[in-house]
Amino acid sequence: MKLQRTIQTLGVWLLASFLATEVFAWTRGFHPWLGHPLCHAGVWPVYHPFAIWRWAWAWGWSAPEAFREAGIAFAMVFGGLMIASFWPKPPGKPQAQWSNRRNL
Repeated sequence: MKLQRTIQTLGVWLLASFLATEVFAWTRGFHPWLGHPLCHAGVWPVYHPFAIWRWAWAWGWSAPEAFREAGIAFAMVFGGLMIASFWPKPPGKPQAQWSNRRNL
């Protein structure tokens, strides 16, 4: 159970980082100083999911307001999916099961 929760948390963190990276790049107009994208999805450049952390380390201290939208996107995705994944399941709810010959 601990391994499953750890994998869920890392997956949610990766997804939120990817979204925050793309939001930051979009708000900056995909400027060349962001570096080379991994690939292009149509006309949109797609950057490495962890690029936001590199950019925040390099420029976050001098221009924290530039990261506001990306931070909000990260917080909403990460927080929302973590709450949804760890929300307690209702007890006593019947579960669907396959029947076998004894049950028929």
